[in-house]
Amino acid sequence: MFDSRVSRPEADRAGATALRRMSQLGLVAGFILAAVVGVLTLTPVPAPQVPQGFQFDKVYHLIAFAAVVFPVIATGPRRWVWVVPLAMVYGGAIEIIQPYVNRERELMDFVANCLGVMLGTLAGFRVNRRLSAWFGARAV
Repeated sequence: MFDSRVSRPEADRAGATALRRMSQLGLVAGFILAAVVGVLTLTPVPAPQVPQGFQFDKVYHLIAFAAVVFPVIATGPRRWVWVVPLAMVYGGAIEIIQPYVNRERELMDFVANCLGVMLGTLAGFRVNRRLSAWFGARAV
């Protein structure tokens, strides 16, 4: 009859294949999110009348850059070596370009971008450990 059990080597290969596919999807997701962040942060907008005090746009910067690096790190933790510096340079480049598209350059936006990169990296490491344990294979 048909034996539905899978041998351990086959399961390991299947887990490794799944992680490789997820690794590729993580890269694609990161690049798509980076493009979306670039478009949104470089699109001219009218200056809103925001009262002084806590500015929520810093939180948006933090979340956006965490979202950019998270899928890339979660599916390939060794990528941090190039993803973290590249994302920080990207955040800085956006801030440098913004005055040319009628937006304001702010140092605190860049700081929020960098904090988002670090937060997304740490979260990505944690999720990667879980994914590796769940698939029973070492991360790519």
